[in-house]
Amino acid sequence: MNQFKIEYDISDTSIAKFSLIGAINENFHFEDYEKIFQPIIQIDLEKVTSINSCGLRDLINFLNNFENKKVIYYNCPKIFIGQLNRVKGILPENCKVLSFYAPYYSSNLDKEIDIKVFSTEIIDGKAPQKNDPETGEELVFDENESIYFRFLSSKDL
Repeated sequence: MNQFKIEYDISDTSIAKFSLIGAINENFHFEDYEKIFQPIIQIDLEKVTSINSCGLRDLINFLNNFENKKVIYYNCPKIFIGQLNRVKGILPENCKVLSFYAPYYSSNLDKEIDIKVFSTEIIDGKAPQKNDPETGEELVFDENESIYFRFLSSKDL
């Protein structure tokens, strides 16, 4: 069973930093909202391994506690991007995505590679050109851009 864990750092007076680790599921619980006074909430999702419907519900409830703060997601895995594009409430108005992983295809390796992309690199809904970090090979975006980047269409970047 994949354990879920929230790590957080509230030592900075302006930014509260959260890392969500493991499966976002029915074990998603955070009780220390009263400790979070910072105006900016950063949520690192790089180590999220899966998401289920109970976890989505609890994540949305978690975000509702920060509706008067600026929330920034970063290092969003593909599974999270899929949910952003399907489920209302995960990306409220006070929330934006700074960076995420996108699927690119390597013809040399004949496989898909997840490449980190910054939201500001998406111009007119088009995937940025990326190269394999190891070989330098020019990669091909391996998804439908209008579907994969839908979550960005209503956000100011």
